[in-house]
Amino acid sequence: MNIIQLFETLAIDKSRIGALSQDDFSTIENVLLIEKEKNQLISDISITNFLNALKFHSESFRGIFENRVLYNFFTNKDQPRDFFKPETVSNDVDKMKTFVGLFFGSEIKAFFNQSFEENQFYKASILAEAFPYFPDTIAYYVLFEAKDCLDIAHSKLIPPYSDLSKIEYLKDSNFYAFLSKIKTPKLEEKLHSVFELLINMFNQNSYSEMAGKAFLATGSYVALDGNFAEKIRVYREKGSEFYKPFAPKKKNRTWIYVVVGTFVLLRIGFFISSSNLFNKSNNYSNDDYTIDETYNDTKPTLDPYYSEMKFKIDSFHTFLTEFNASEIKNFTINSTLKSGENPFETFYKNVEKSESSDFIKVKNTSVYDMVLLENNVIYDSIKMPVTAYYLKADENAILNSVASNAVFNIYIGKNLASFKTNSNHLFIRNQSIVEYRFKELAPQTKDLLKADFYFDDDVTISFKNGDIKIDSRVIMD
Repeated sequence: MNIIQLFETLAIDKSRIGALSQDDFSTIENVLLIEKEKNQLISDISITNFLNALKFHSESFRGIFENRVLYNFFTNKDQPRDFFKPETVSNDVDKMKTFVGLFFGSEIKAFFNQSFEENQFYKASILAEAFPYFPDTIAYYVLFEAKDCLDIAHSKLIPPYSDLSKIEYLKDSNFYAFLSKIKTPKLEEKLHSVFELLINMFNQNSYSEMAGKAFLATGSYVALDGNFAEKIRVYREKGSEFYKPFAPKKKNRTWIYVVVGTFVLLRIGFFISSSNLFNKSNNYSNDDYTIDETYNDTKPTLDPYYSEMKFKIDSFHTFLTEFNASEIKNFTINSTLKSGENPFETFYKNVEKSESSDFIKVKNTSVYDMVLLENNVIYDSIKMPVTAYYLKADENAILNSVASNAVFNIYIGKNLASFKTNSNHLFIRNQSIVEYRFKELAPQTKDLLKADFYFDDDVTISFKNGDIKIDSRVIMD
């Protein structure tokens, strides 16, 4: 049970949020402990989160109750607009993003993960109205998955077409409504490329169901670019003109039966005639021209090297973050490592620096040092380690030749060093040296390592109060 549902259960007067006394908090805690015995959905963690949210984030807490989209999502209700009073608090966007990330981040990500897996975008398009309040980790995840949907669609719309059922969402107006609410110039550029392929499909067959329905559905997208908006309007009209699903009117159909019966008799006669003709002739063989209408959806068997990689990456993340600081011994700090260099040897290897101009510049404005772990995504979901970049506090680094399928995990802390603890879970470099890791971890480091970030342009990374903020044209344009 999340903290908003908990608040609703207690039926506390919303106007008192931010004005509760210490005695009030004591009373609330006692009531919650009693309710916990009767309701298995109430846990110690949910009680702690609830009290912390009321005490230290009262303004943002109250803001949820005045935001129709967020309130309905967190309470699983569908209250109309007139249920909500005009906002009486000035919601600081950064504060709201921090609040949402702290108390609802995993819930929102799980929801979008399911939406993308099932290609269902009705509810996603509604929640996306609150996109400005998503923490950057969630915003990047949503943008990355939306980009992936468009990349898959692009690959499927290149002739010869195969298994268009994988991109049925292109015919769903909710998908475009969703994209419209999270759009960036980069995302719209990808959508425009997909739209051009749909135009090609339409030009080949103006009665194409995929193209026709997609054109009608794109009316839910409000384009940033005026020319693209006009193109959407034009082809939406063409789609409505050429693609008209069959829907017979309820009239006398006797004449239809007569026509169909006549047609069937003619076909039978033609078939008999054709059979006699082809039995007499061997000029054409079935081997000369074959149309393969089957689609093999069987997934190839993966080499264990790839299928086991998730376990290996998780194991490395465990080494980096899950150690007992009180057991640290043989501590040797790395004082020579420079920003942009790779601190690891065993798992994330060094790569040759490219002289290409295709690079990304990253700036760290936080008080913590960072390591950016670069991975390439293959087979849609398997991450393969590529390299790593060390980034000191308040310094820049250059990421060379980042692949289009690259995602980054961010490791944050202070005092990068080689050390041991009582644990035998180690990664060993050359000369029997334990791999480097941060002695002091930043708040939320474990969660950040699980999050995937997509860098499509130069970025600035800041970190404050356990919340990471990434400024990039991916989001900010």
